[in-house]
Amino acid sequence: MNPTIKRLLTYCARYPRWLVQAGICLLLATGAEVAGPLLIKLFIDDYLAPRQLVWPDIAAIAAGYLGLQVLSAAGFYLQSLRFNRIAQAVVQTLREQVFATAIRLPARYFDKHRSGSLISRITNDTEAIMNLYVQVIGLLVQKVVLLCGILISMALLDLRLMLVCATLLPAVGAVMWLYQKLSVPVVRATRSLLSDINSRLNESLQGMPVIQAMVQERHFANAFAEVNQQHWQARIKSLKINGILLRPLIDLFYMMVLIGLLALFAHEGLSTGSAIQVGVLYACISYLGRMIEPLIEMTNQL
Repeated sequence: MNPTIKRLLTYCARYPRWLVQAGICLLLATGAEVAGPLLIKLFIDDYLAPRQLVWPDIAAIAAGYLGLQVLSAAGFYLQSLRFNRIAQAVVQTLREQVFATAIRLPARYFDKHRSGSLISRITNDTEAIMNLYVQVIGLLVQKVVLLCGILISMALLDLRLMLVCATLLPAVGAVMWLYQKLSVPVVRATRSLLSDINSRLNESLQGMPVIQAMVQERHFANAFAEVNQQHWQARIKSLKINGILLRPLIDLFYMMVLIGLLALFAHEGLSTGSAIQVGVLYACISYLGRMIEPLIEMTNQL
């Protein structure tokens, strides 16, 4: 593991109670989330397909499904709330530590480094660390647990269909690896240029009387425009990488796996006569759809 990431994770250990609460909420929410399609499968195969509409049972299934959705939403909300609370506490601690370090630095440090860059470290970079906890670590844990729950539920329904859907994971893993290799240098350049923008803004505004007295407005405006243009170009490059490697490519993989599911369903019906139950197929397709969004979000947060 990256030493910096490992060091940042140690801050979470200061809040064990919130971590335990978040873990419990996550497990409950995931269980409720993956149980929903199982109830729909039960309704289709045991009541709808054989046309045995026992209304008290159907009402119980509908109430159970609604209750599971409410439990899932509440669990994910409470889990997210706990992770956000941890992230806010960590960022508060980091900002205090960074500022305490800054005021102990020797005066020559400030002669060699731009004050705007230091301000960017204390504000923008610590805010990015909060996003790391909430949108990367929190989301990664949540989606990995959800994917494990989905695969287990699919295996209980039909192991062959689960194996077909599982082929999506190594393909998306390869996309994640490629996306990280291409995007990390661009994102680092973007953040560095944003720091330069903040530095130039801070220095220009603080030194405006001197700039105007020496008639250097055009020079500073051109310098700022150049940095701003470089930042824009880096952002455009990042958008192009996102446009190629995120949703379009993963959606293509999803359609290929979906075709594989339907082909297996058709093969069973035509060759062996023992067709897969429609409810099982529906549940697997539903789980497959639920796998896509977590994978896209996880790739996007790299």
